[in-house]
Amino acid sequence: MIESKIPINLIRGTVYFKEFSFYEYKNICKMLISDDIYDIDKCFETILARIEASFSLNIIEKFECLVNIRNSILGKELILNLDERRVTFDLSSQLLNLIEEAEFTSSIQHAAADYLYSYKGRDISNATLDEKLQILNTLDLSIIKLASEVERIREQNKISILNDIVDINIYDTNILYFLKNIITSDLMDLYSFEYQILRHLNLKGNDLQYYTYPELKIKINMLMKEKEEKQNSSNSRSIE
Repeated sequence: MIESKIPINLIRGTVYFKEFSFYEYKNICKMLISDDIYDIDKCFETILARIEASFSLNIIEKFECLVNIRNSILGKELILNLDERRVTFDLSSQLLNLIEEAEFTSSIQHAAADYLYSYKGRDISNATLDEKLQILNTLDLSIIKLASEVERIREQNKISILNDIVDINIYDTNILYFLKNIITSDLMDLYSFEYQILRHLNLKGNDLQYYTYPELKIKINMLMKEKEEKQNSSNSRSIE
């Protein structure tokens, strides 16, 4: 089984991701066939469960980890067809370290406290979450007003990426569909690749749990290059 671990450098520290074998990655792509948001979220939590960290990941860190994991499997380039032309984007520079770090929790109260940056003209952006909650509890705000304010700020947190052709918002469930699209590969392409690997590298199906997708790509490319060189050499001798 694959035992190598890839370091992912986050602002709060380094975490480690245990690499997927080709077999495991193919199963991830099978899980991501579903368009149900809960199925997609469950799949991503399965991926994130392979991360070793000394702290709990917040929503921003999970996003950055998933992009890093994607890059380790498929490479840092994302190719899209725009206006009938193919455009290549570097995901390492386009998607990482875009969102300012903060504490994230699920309750409205904690979310509102997290957005509390000033109080009576005093900058409290560096205050702890508990300190902000204490200040929040002294304010005369209704739940409806509080919820509306949080929703307003959530909507303003969109960030344009990929040369401003895509807007992402870490609070919006659409972020899951975006991640799904950049992480998953076409299953028929994977089956075709698997067939080529088993046919040309003398591997058995069970062997695919011992190699990562990038490793197998390198091996098959080396084999194709070797065959091409032999073919060119043979053609050269025939001409002579």
